[in-house]
Amino acid sequence: MVTEADRLREAAGEILAGSQFQPPGNSFFGRVGDWISDRISDLSAPLAGNNWFSVLSMLFAIGAIAWVLRRATRHRRAGRAQAAPTAGRMVRGPSAAERWRQLADEARAGGRWDEALRCEHRYVVARLDDRALLVERDHRTAGELLADVQVHREVHAGLGDITSAFETAWYGGESVDPARVESVRHVGDTVIEAGGEV
Repeated sequence: MVTEADRLREAAGEILAGSQFQPPGNSFFGRVGDWISDRISDLSAPLAGNNWFSVLSMLFAIGAIAWVLRRATRHRRAGRAQAAPTAGRMVRGPSAAERWRQLADEARAGGRWDEALRCEHRYVVARLDDRALLVERDHRTAGELLADVQVHREVHAGLGDITSAFETAWYGGESVDPARVESVRHVGDTVIEAGGEV
């Protein structure tokens, strides 16, 4: 004879058998984590058994990988150090201004007018940095450099013109011709001369 309690148990079992009450399946990330955990267990299994040959083989493999990575990193750094500075790279040091002017001349000779204009801009900034009128550092914007010379009206105005020409060409994509580069060089020399009188 089926009692009321049996019927209630059966109804509860049917309700709890529904999909909404089932535990969620293992997610993609859960499966990836399980796979990584299994691989780590596979690698550490020889250590648990005190198999010295396996332990030494594993240490040798890890050392070889570390050696290859270190060697590759060292070669990459050496290559960067030996590469000559280009217009896309910051140039620093006592001869930074002269190097920027040299890069500008090389770009002019090669007909790379936008690059020449950028180098002329960096030349003026480096010369003003030499005279302690502004502080040239990585990640400083042209606006920040202009703010440094704001109290020197003539320097500020000239550098503002050069900066505007550089930004419209370099960031705005406006075409640059030899006349524009020559004009920027002339204004730059005027700015540097004015900066020497400050």
